Amino acid sequence: MYGGHVVILHGLKKFNLLFVEDNARFTTHTLEFLTPYFKTIYHAPTITEARNIFDTKEIHALLCDVMLPDGNGLDCLEYIRSHDSTMPMMVLSAHKDEDFLFKAIPLGLTHYLIKPITLKEFTSALTKISTILNALHQQKLPITATTYLDTANHTLICDQETKELTQREMRFLKLVVSHPSMVITKEMIGNEVYAETIMSEAALKNLVLRLRKKINEPFLESVAGEGYRLLNVPPKKNQ
Repeated sequence: MYGGHVVILHGLKKFNLLFVEDNARFTTHTLEFLTPYFKTIYHAPTITEARNIFDTKEIHALLCDVMLPDGNGLDCLEYIRSHDSTMPMMVLSAHKDEDFLFKAIPLGLTHYLIKPITLKEFTSALTKISTILNALHQQKLPITATTYLDTANHTLICDQETKELTQREMRFLKLVVSHPSMVITKEMIGNEVYAETIMSEAALKNLVLRLRKKINEPFLESVAGEGYRLLNVPPKKNQ
């Protein structure tokens, strides 16, 4: 179906994929192709089953068809994005659906693949997914050239000095650095950082002010009426 030789992307072997597709023949061929890449692939033929798997298993990436027996693939994307703001999501479709794309792009869609999919297209998509996942799951995420977020220890490292973070400060920084070129909207912050309560403007401003003092160098850009974005900084190797 895809042809050619599979080149294993070892960077994906520690991650799990949720594959949502109801066509039995396409599912069989795609699973045969994808299995060598991932640690585990969970298959769901419906949105309902996909939600159940997502709620009970550790899922790192999504590959989802547009048309499913119990609804539109967009419903699946929206459900997952409401619970996970960083997961890479790929969509499969028999044709280009402009309306679907228009609604899916704000959800942070990683790839939109048109069937039949070539080996080159699939390999390119998987390479990008591998890069995103390894960046998201590395222990230390760069914030500036001299500051990084230690996700394993929930601390901030500024010029070799370790600073403690509150749970909300940690959530906010992880959300921002996981989307380095994206505006993090107040809605996203409310869902991720203040999931257990209602976020007020005063609380958010106070949170940002505390972080600016802790980092003590420009790292965050305010986007009027929308939210915040990480300032562009030189890439820093994981330490």
